Amino acid sequence: MEMMRTPMATFKKFKTAGLIVLLLFTLTDGYLWYEIFSKKPATAPRHYEWTGKGGTSQLFVLQGGANVLIDAGGVAGGTATSSSLDAALGGATYIDIAVIGNMEEASWDGFSAMMDHYSFGAFLYNGREPATGEWRAFLSKVRAKHIPLVTIGAGDSIHYAGNTIDFLSPDTEFAHSPDPKDAGLVEHITNSAFQMLITADVGKNVEDFLAEPAR
Repeated sequence: MEMMRTPMATFKKFKTAGLIVLLLFTLTDGYLWYEIFSKKPATAPRHYEWTGKGGTSQLFVLQGGANVLIDAGGVAGGTATSSSLDAALGGATYIDIAVIGNMEEASWDGFSAMMDHYSFGAFLYNGREPATGEWRAFLSKVRAKHIPLVTIGAGDSIHYAGNTIDFLSPDTEFAHSPDPKDAGLVEHITNSAFQMLITADVGKNVEDFLAEPAR
């Protein structure tokens, strides 16, 4: 499994066990993604979606066996949806990658409770951090469990067993926009079974920018 980054993003920030470590991605990413994705049984790609009080969650089980969960709002806190997630994972309690699509509390807060039941390989987010007690509590739990928290943006991509996840947004400008919705993670997931664009409730200005012919 390979992760590619644009030339301007040679370094990546990891927040683990309360430390901020800057390492060359060519060394660190390879080890990180190998640890997350290694020793997976082969499987056909599958997609699941749940909508709950906190929003929508999507689970992608990729060809090669790894899984990616986008947002916690649709699966956290409800017995029915939690059981459905367990079934979709085939009884496994390990989630390879959890993506925080945007920094609205409903997208990520449910992961705090889920960490009591599931193990996570890594969390991906846009780098913005709310100045709230709930976010600090989430970070504390992530660090205590030594889970990498990785900043992702436009130009980053993950390649794994015939799957590609391309992150199309946010670029630097949208990542620092006064409107937090502009900084939502937009990813395009492709494999032999399907292609899907996940937009994280970004505004029309981001959608129009991504639709420009040059892109």
